Amino acid sequence: MSNIFIILAGGINKRLNSKTPKPYIKINNKELIQYSIDAADSVKGIGKILIVHNKKHLKFLKDKKFNKFIKIIGGKSRAESAFNALKKIKKYNCKNILIHDAARPNISAALIKKTLLSLKKNRTAIPSIKINDSTKIKRKSSIENMDRNKLYITQTPQGFRFKDIYNLNLKFFDKNISDDS
Repeated sequence: MSNIFIILAGGINKRLNSKTPKPYIKINNKELIQYSIDAADSVKGIGKILIVHNKKHLKFLKDKKFNKFIKIIGGKSRAESAFNALKKIKKYNCKNILIHDAARPNISAALIKKTLLSLKKNRTAIPSIKINDSTKIKRKSSIENMDRNKLYITQTPQGFRFKDIYNLNLKFFDKNISDDS
């Protein structure tokens, strides 16, 4: 199997303050997570789609059945959930993985294809957007300007060669990281 698409949907819903977890809130009669599933499912090069979910949210996934669909329980942090996914898919001998956040539904098949295409030449593929706004950083009691020409916002899906990201997680796992890049 060449490529596996991981959707991280295991958050505990702290900031949203809703009884329905963010990945399962409906926008235009469609759950947020479904936008990611549909985009990944439409890309020919994706062999499996793995959903990493909170064990308390299994009821939201019970009706989701796809040919290339795997569900696993996430960890206590985003990093732990991603690492759980990597350990689960090791047996599939995939070449590449793409890791995506379910809370980011504005994903397209074109972005997934572009990420996969980049992985043909590179060991990682991290979508990013250049920052155009003025940015500041607080240091102790001062606020300093940052050079926005050097700043980018990373997005998902982030693509990796499976062996590279797996081995890095084995060696440097940190439950506090905010994304995999």
